[in-house]
Amino acid sequence: MKLIVSLHDVHPGNFELYEKYIQRLHSLGINRTSILAVPYWHKEYKIEEYPDFCKWLNDKQNHGHEILLHSFYHMEENKKAQSLKEYITANFYTAGEGEFFRISFDEAKEKIEKGLQVLNAINIHPQGFVAPAWLINDNAINALRELGFAYTTTFHGIKNIKDNSFIQSPVIVYSSRSFLRRTISWIWEPIWTRINKNREILRVALHPGDLEYPKMEKSITNQIIYLAKNREHVTYKDILK
Repeated sequence: MKLIVSLHDVHPGNFELYEKYIQRLHSLGINRTSILAVPYWHKEYKIEEYPDFCKWLNDKQNHGHEILLHSFYHMEENKKAQSLKEYITANFYTAGEGEFFRISFDEAKEKIEKGLQVLNAINIHPQGFVAPAWLINDNAINALRELGFAYTTTFHGIKNIKDNSFIQSPVIVYSSRSFLRRTISWIWEPIWTRINKNREILRVALHPGDLEYPKMEKSITNQIIYLAKNREHVTYKDILK
């Protein structure tokens, strides 16, 4: 059985926070993670303007961590006419960050290509792409295929873009956006971990906000410790070899 620990929303403004947690993971014997890098977080923190961050990303890549492209801005720019379901998803589930939720093929290709160019310029060549909140439409998947990406992920698992196959892989993910969300997470996620403990591939997804609340960080770390005992620690690209 395998365990993937993925670090989401990584950008120059929070990589030092993540570095501390990566060291914590190393102390637990987990030396490889999948790092989801955002090139221009909310149109700020342009990667190429932060040499320390670029050096950090390359160092992580050189030491066995995987770097993925995680959107471009991590925010939805062109909000289109929407159904009630789309409105709830875009404004409550993702808080306006569903950049690839309702996007045309041309828009998706342009953003993904720009993000790829930013990472390639600092010697990062990602095989995988993950959309914010795992919300990605067919237009974006077709753009990824045309640009040569190997895989993307959804809430339910890993999609091999090249052969269109899908690997079921539940994710343990907390929500830190409000006190209510944090409370639900503290209660539900340990239960969800136990429910899925025998699945072949499990993912734990961390977000920066999770690490800002000690009680939440402790709970997440406890789930990782519980799962890591009998699992191989891998990255996404290892699954598709």
